[in-house]
Parts: sequence; structure tokens; C-alpha cells
Amino acid sequence: TNDAKLQSWLEDQFGLPPSIHREYFRRHVNPRSIELYKYGQTGPRPCSPGAYWRKFTFTRKDVLHSDINQLPSLNRWTWPMEVMKNVTIVTRTVSSTPKKVWFFQDDIRTMTDTAEWEDDSDIPDGSYIVCAADEYGGETFSTEEERKLWGRLSLKDPLNSMACRHVKGGNPTVSIDTDYAGSSFDSISGQEGPSDDAEADPFILDYSSKDLANDFTQIGYDPKDDTDTPDDSVLLQGFDFESTNSAECDTLPDPEKSDYRQKGWIYSPYYAGRLHPDWDPPSRAYLDPPVFAKMPGDIYYIHDRRYNPLENTIENPLLDGGGQMTMETIFRDINEDRGDTTLVTADHDENPRTYSRISGNE
Repeated sequence: TNDAKLQSWLEDQFGLPPSIHREYFRRHVNPRSIELYKYGQTGPRPCSPGAYWRKFTFTRKDVLHSDINQLPSLNRWTWPMEVMKNVTIVTRTVSSTPKKVWFFQDDIRTMTDTAEWEDDSDIPDGSYIVCAADEYGGETFSTEEERKLWGRLSLKDPLNSMACRHVKGGNPTVSIDTDYAGSSFDSISGQEGPSDDAEADPFILDYSSKDLANDFTQIGYDPKDDTDTPDDSVLLQGFDFESTNSAECDTLPDPEKSDYRQKGWIYSPYYAGRLHPDWDPPSRAYLDPPVFAKMPGDIYYIHDRRYNPLENTIENPLLDGGGQMTMETIFRDINEDRGDTTLVTADHDENPRTYSRISGNE
């Protein structure tokens, strides 16, 4: 039973030499992360060894970015990014074959043949708040009841008093057909043809020649499997693609520049006082476009950014509140009193993300 397993694990722990929990935590924690933090980074880069790839489309982070009611009231006005990054479903037809194209924010996330509510009624094209998402693909489960337990995706239905309704099939699998995406379409409108508002081509790395068994490690999990046997819902990249494809990799969104503040100073704390390379207050409220990988068998995965904490061990401690990383990454201000434009370190942390569940700042 679970109680017996827990008791056995505790007894094993009591027999081990004492250690520092923080060190163990930092070595093993790898939550999904979309931006930089005071004590760590997000990544790795999609072309690098150790990059994560997931098979399912939506995550709990997407829920927090979409539905403000999912956040505690204290957090609702203290994060830098706008919420309301909704799912938009658009029907596109190519060669008389329609597909449902799913956007999050304004970026394609996946494509499906249909989009239906649990009662088999069609989900009309339009914009929807994401109110629930399990981090496992719905395709794995055989019934809707199982999907609602472990692989759900729910959207708020504006035609049904904004009720949070289960999407049939659950959290969809990542799927990309390039015939239905890219610069031949107006951005999110679904219409083909040149436009001043042309949609960007999706970022896709071609890993179709790789060996899933040898070039990747399966680190996903099946919530129904009591043996904790890893599955292919999440893959860990084991090879360096960047060293031989640097020009292509340099065109991809860089996790090391994922500073999404929409308020505060124009100087990014992550560039030692230099202007953010992409600084533009309105646009910095938008997430980076996703990066996809085309795997063998015409299967697609999406890059799954993770939190990478800095080392904080007995040998190399990181001083909370005053260590080098803190001093390098707190907000910078301009000493305007003397008319001097030299950047100086602020004497306290003015980071508006401090209480943000979205950013996960420590």
C-alpha cells in the first residue's frame, strides 16, 4: 500500500547520513519555467543537450496565464505579464480538408481534426479561457472519465455562462502540418493569401533522423502506472545539435532572454545594466513563440522549458538576499539626482514578480 511504501521510504531515509535539503532540492527540482528568476535560469536551449520536449499541448502554466481566477487575490496584480492569453481555435481548409488550428496567445500550439465538447457538440471557432489542464496527453486514455481525471483540458464556454467545460479527447497531442501554418496565412484569421499581418512560420527543428531510443531519454510518466515506468510523454535530449547547426539554432527564441516584464525599468536585470536586447514594453508582455521538434514517424513535440537553479551547496553556497546572483539580477536604476546616467544597483529588490505565482520567483 502507499502507507507501507511511505513508511519504508522514511525508514531508509533515517539510515542515510544527514544532508542539506536545499542542496538536494536544487539538484532535483525541474519545474516548468517560462522566464528568468533571481536564483536561476530557464532552459536549456532547444538545441542543447538536456533540453526537454513534451508531447502534450497545454500546461498548468497556461491556465495561470489565461484564467485570472486561478490566482490568489494577492497575486493578481503583481506579476509583469498580462493574463488573458487565451486559446483561439481557427478552422483552416487546405485541399478541401479542414483542420482545427489551436493557438495560445497568437502562436500555433497544435492541430486537430475536430474540436468538440464532452457532449460531442462542436466547439465554435473563437477565443477561450483555459480553466483546467492536466500535464498529460488525453490520447493515452481510453475513456473520457479517465481523461477528466488525468489528461483533461477544459475551456470556459462563453455560450454557456462561462462554464468550465471539458474538451472531448482531453489535452491534445502536439501535431503540426506545415500546410496549415506559416506566412501563407493571415495571422490567426484563418484566411489564406498574402497579408500585412502574415503569420510567422513556426519554429521547427528537424530531428526526424534521430533515434528516439538512443538520442533521447523517456522521462514522462503515466499517472495510471503504479510502477513509475517512464514513458515518451516527455523526452530528455541527449545530443548537441547546436554545435553543428548554430546558424539555425540562433534564430530560435532564446530562454536566456525570457524577461517578460511589462512594467518597471527599461533596463533588464539580466544584462548587467544594458538595455534588454528586445526591449519594447508592450511586446514583452507576450510569451516567446514555441519551438517544435519533428521526430521520427512524423511525430511532433514542443520545447518544454524548465527551471535550472544555481548551485547552492556547502562547498559553493549562494547567499540568499545578498549573493552575487542577487546583486547581478535585481533591478537597476539610473542615478538621476546627479544627472549621471551611470547605472547603479538598487538598494532593495524592486522586482514586481516577487509575489507572482506565474513567474514562480523565489
